[in-house]
Amino acid sequence: MDNKIDTCVPGQDAFFLSDDKKKKAMSTAIKSVSLYSIGDLLYKNSFMLMYLAALGISGDMILVYLAVPNLVYMLLTIPAAHFSVRMTYVHSGVIGLIVSAFGLVLLFTAPFLRPWGSEWILLFAGMLAHGVGLAIYVATWFPLSSIFVPEKIRGRFFGNMRFCFQFVSILFGLIVIGALKKDSGITVFQFFLALAVLAKIPGILLYSKLPPNPVQSAPSASLKETVWNAVSAPGYMPFCAYTFLLMLATGSCSSIFCLLAKGPMGFSDGEVVLTGTLLMFGSVGGFYFGGKMVDRLGVKLVFMSCHFSFGIILLSFLARGFIPASCSLLFVCALSMAFGAVQAASGIALTSEMLSLVPHENKPVATSLNQALMYMGVALSGLFSSQAIKFHILNDDWSFAGCRMGQYDTLILFCGIMVIMLVVTLGLVPSVVNFVKVSMVSDRT
Repeated sequence: MDNKIDTCVPGQDAFFLSDDKKKKAMSTAIKSVSLYSIGDLLYKNSFMLMYLAALGISGDMILVYLAVPNLVYMLLTIPAAHFSVRMTYVHSGVIGLIVSAFGLVLLFTAPFLRPWGSEWILLFAGMLAHGVGLAIYVATWFPLSSIFVPEKIRGRFFGNMRFCFQFVSILFGLIVIGALKKDSGITVFQFFLALAVLAKIPGILLYSKLPPNPVQSAPSASLKETVWNAVSAPGYMPFCAYTFLLMLATGSCSSIFCLLAKGPMGFSDGEVVLTGTLLMFGSVGGFYFGGKMVDRLGVKLVFMSCHFSFGIILLSFLARGFIPASCSLLFVCALSMAFGAVQAASGIALTSEMLSLVPHENKPVATSLNQALMYMGVALSGLFSSQAIKFHILNDDWSFAGCRMGQYDTLILFCGIMVIMLVVTLGLVPSVVNFVKVSMVSDRT
């Protein structure tokens, strides 16, 4: 039987692995991701935002710096995927992870150039390197995972994987919070950057042990032809468009939350990092239950509930005037945690739907096309927000429920309304991921 041998079908990028080897590979992948993703999540849990603020970077420029990796990823992921067939997915991923780790090293060394006012060079280079590494790594991660993750448990696997690495990241974040409460100096941030780099080393070693795929001597078609094949796949581009719009509406929200907490609300550095860590804590539950919901209910119901949940959470930020000042930290933490849960559930649904729609021909390019549009949405969300703040385009002096509001509140209001209105774009989602019962019937036939 096929499930008892390891073979490779010519022209395809997947092995038929035995069940035991699939389980071992899934376990190795989860352990690997839990270690090397600590450094990546420093960009998402407000740590990097606070690090840049500690270096004296203004709020609008912080959003620009944080958008750089997304822009670089958007530009490089498709070319990286196209040429990744020259080596195994594993080797390509290892290269990307090493480049990303080098980016953290550059960010670590940036403060040493402050006396000459040149720290921005290493900050920019570090963000750039992270984007390059991310593009190379992610370009092959999803095709690689399709080798050892059975389709019927795809949602649960990605949910469990993200549950594990978010749990590890939360523990790391709690340690960061404890340290920043005692000392929020630059050296403390550098210490944790160094720890993140060290954690990447065993993570990369574990990643290198994942099952490889067949290697082609050169891409079988030009980049233009490969992209066109992906674009022509039924239902794929409408879904990619939906992904872009959803990220455009929500991509910069977590950073805006932190800037709002750090500035107008006057939270301390430790409290701001706490809100970011609780966002990840919410993601743990979102990943776990989101994977189960996708497998049982299908993505369309998950997406619909996420749209309204996003809107309610964002608009609730504006209702803080009804909350006593003594409870403001608890209020923001609760909303951040809820936002993380919804964001995680929608991420699981996006991944599951993408892998169901992606054409079998040259999966790296096809998946990278979707990821490029996703990161384009996140990057443009951050850039639009930063420029709106910089040029004072938005109303920065208004009130609601007796609470003074500013530009950050206006951005949150705009994002909340936009994400609710985007419910109408759910028609772009083909919902190939069906109910479990339907899948079981299909398997039997």
